[in-house]
Amino acid sequence: MCGDDHRCDHVQPRVKILGASPEAFDQIAHGTESSLYPYRSRRQTADQRCYHRCYIQAEASFGVSNPSRMKSLFPVFSALGFLGFAASLVTHIYGLLERPSPFGSWAWALHVAIFPLFVPLVYWASKTKPESAGRDNVTHLMNELPSPVRHLTTITFIYALLNFALFVFQASHYPKKEVPEWLTQRGFSGHWMLFYVAIGCGFWGLHLHGRKNGNKEA
Repeated sequence: MCGDDHRCDHVQPRVKILGASPEAFDQIAHGTESSLYPYRSRRQTADQRCYHRCYIQAEASFGVSNPSRMKSLFPVFSALGFLGFAASLVTHIYGLLERPSPFGSWAWALHVAIFPLFVPLVYWASKTKPESAGRDNVTHLMNELPSPVRHLTTITFIYALLNFALFVFQASHYPKKEVPEWLTQRGFSGHWMLFYVAIGCGFWGLHLHGRKNGNKEA
């Protein structure tokens, strides 16, 4: 257990890996914690306070104390997004041919792998959007990309909706739990393509946005 007024020792190895000093780490976290929990219950246990503080510190170290390290990964995340798009497209084409994915059951890993890439994209897209954008955290990134790439995202979005509607219609003709694997994969792979193309284009846009703004925070 770690007390309310002491640093959480089990988080320190993560701090060192991310390249932030414990002193900078604590300075960020103290201010963030007070702003996020101004009405914290007195009945909150020390363990709960430790969890909240460690979570805030880890997020602060990754996103604020070391932005240059994260920005250097944008091209890597973009490449992973387009790789996931390609794998989803292959699975989808096999589904159109009424054949299971050549990746077998590993194709479903594409469903899970979306989240560790998409969550940081949403975070950084919101972090870099102009103040006048309101809730729109996409347009400023799409504007950084070539026109054909923006059209690819739009086409994929429309196709994913139509494909899923067709999947629901076709699946309704089969008994429950007897829908063919190729049909299920074809239905879901349309959405996989949409998310992965958004990840690839989004991180590409973040990379170009950072280069254009030089030393400004991306």
